Amino acid sequence: MKKVCILLFSLIVINCKNKPDQKLKNDIKKEVVSSSEKALKIDTIGISGNDFKSNYIVASLLKNTVNKDSTETVQYNLDFYVNKEKIASENFTINDYVKDSEWIANYGFSPDEDSSFSPFLQLTFGFQASGFLQKQYLLYLTNEDIQVIHEWESSNDGGWGSWTEFLNTDPKNVKQTFYFRNVSFVPKSDDDTNNGIASYSDSTKIYFENNHWKKQLLTPKDKIYRKKESTWDDFYPKQ
Repeated sequence: MKKVCILLFSLIVINCKNKPDQKLKNDIKKEVVSSSEKALKIDTIGISGNDFKSNYIVASLLKNTVNKDSTETVQYNLDFYVNKEKIASENFTINDYVKDSEWIANYGFSPDEDSSFSPFLQLTFGFQASGFLQKQYLLYLTNEDIQVIHEWESSNDGGWGSWTEFLNTDPKNVKQTFYFRNVSFVPKSDDDTNNGIASYSDSTKIYFENNHWKKQLLTPKDKIYRKKESTWDDFYPKQ
C-alpha cells in the first residue's frame, strides 16, 4: 500500500529521467504534424521501465474547450510506439483541465515494479504537484490490440488522499485475473497528523474473457465496505 501512495511522487521523478532527447522529439513531432496538422500541441512521453528512444507515446492536443462554468475540457489523441513503430492510437477526453498538466506513463501497475516488459501500461494526466487531482488509466497494449481496462482519479497530499489499489497483480502475466479497490486515508481530526481513518470501497475483479478485459464489481458501488482507524506507522509500515 505504501507503493500506491508514493506513486505520484515516483512517477514525477521517473518522467524527468526518461524524457527523450531534443533531436528525437523534433523528429517525432515532424512525423506527427505531417499526419495531424490540426493538433494544437504535441508532446512526446517517455515510458518508464523501457528504452524511451524506442518505446514512447506521442500526445497530440486536438481540442481545448472552455465551458460555461469556466472549466476546460481537453481532447487528446495518443499514438503508442514500440521499437519506433506506431502500433496503436487512443483518444482521451478530460474534464476539469488544469493549466500545465502533463502526461506520465509507466509499464506495469507501479513504477516500483520490475516491469520493463509488460502488456500493462498506466497513464497519469494532471498537474504534477502534491494535492492536485490526477486522472489515471490502466491500458492493455499489444502489437494487435489496445484496451482501456480502467480509469480513475487520485490525489495525494503528504500521504493523505485517495487512490486505486491493485491487488494480486503480475505485470508480466498477460491473461491474469487481478483485483482493485478504492482507498481513502484521511486524518482523524484536523489537528491530529498521527492517526487517520482508512476507507475501502468498490472492490472489483478484472479478468480476461473472449479477447476482452472485463470487470465484475464485488461490493456495492460507491459504498464503503470497510473502515478502520489506523496510525500513520501502521498504515505505512516500514520495510
